[in-house]
Amino acid sequence: MNNFSNNTQGLLALIQRNLLTIIILLLLIVFAPGVFRILAIILLAGVLFIMAIPLILTWRMRCFARRMEEQMRQGGFQGGFDTRGGGFGGGGNGSGREGDVKVRVGGKRDKRVSDNVGDYVDFEEIKEDKNK
Repeated sequence: MNNFSNNTQGLLALIQRNLLTIIILLLLIVFAPGVFRILAIILLAGVLFIMAIPLILTWRMRCFARRMEEQMRQGGFQGGFDTRGGGFGGGGNGSGREGDVKVRVGGKRDKRVSDNVGDYVDFEEIKEDKNK
């Protein structure tokens, strides 16, 4: 019974604070139920959309993380990720001493600019004496 009286007091307080809005809604319900139904559907859809945004973003981030993890496993990044404990491109199996650097050169790369674009200019740095 106490819960019912609390709900009733809360409803009365809402009506007292928003009297004009409540009157407009009651008039819509009585005289234009179709318009009220449309407004209620739009309001409900908006609330559901706002509630769904965090779920959609969480799902997209998980898909993105899964895709990045798959690329790491396949070695899609330069050097790849070694799951044996060597880190990025590391040997992990004792194939070299700690601190050794290995450079892996890929195959022939395509040129970024075609041959008929502009002229090639070779610059040479010339040191001048500041005493002159």
